[in-house]
Amino acid sequence: MAHEDLVAELAQVNETSWRFSDCGDARVGWLPLVAVSASGLWLGVDREGGWILGRLQGSVVASARDEPMPQPWLTMLDMSESEFRERLDSAAHRHGLSSSDLQQMVPVDDILELGLRSRSTHWAERATRWLVDRPLRDDQIDLLREAATARWASQWTRQTAKKLLSAGHE
Repeated sequence: MAHEDLVAELAQVNETSWRFSDCGDARVGWLPLVAVSASGLWLGVDREGGWILGRLQGSVVASARDEPMPQPWLTMLDMSESEFRERLDSAAHRHGLSSSDLQQMVPVDDILELGLRSRSTHWAERATRWLVDRPLRDDQIDLLREAATARWASQWTRQTAKKLLSAGHE
């Protein structure tokens, strides 16, 4: 229901707030919501409530529900979850959108999984930082078990993964 409500709210957003960018072979109208990187990458939504990642000038990437999560989502992990949620809340209020609907629709668990599966020291650590204050899903527990002993993971990630697993998440 949140998705349908969001689509109805998006129809009411002022036309001057929308950007039009190339997205693959098509042109998409999208509403930038949150700057997720210092390099100018934004998270936004299209008119149907689908997620868009891109720069205000240039092409964008749509995130389809039935396709793997695109790598650019990882940049969101460079800020804390609370900072990200505050920014998303501000954007929702600025555009007259339901903050709770937007917050609910962000695929955070999928992004965290992508970070842990990346085998990147940086992204695995960033994903682990977000997991410290969240309930863990079974798939995240499995990925933390792997990270706890992985040579590619930083010492902090390995130690924190072990702490999370020993804190009753096993």
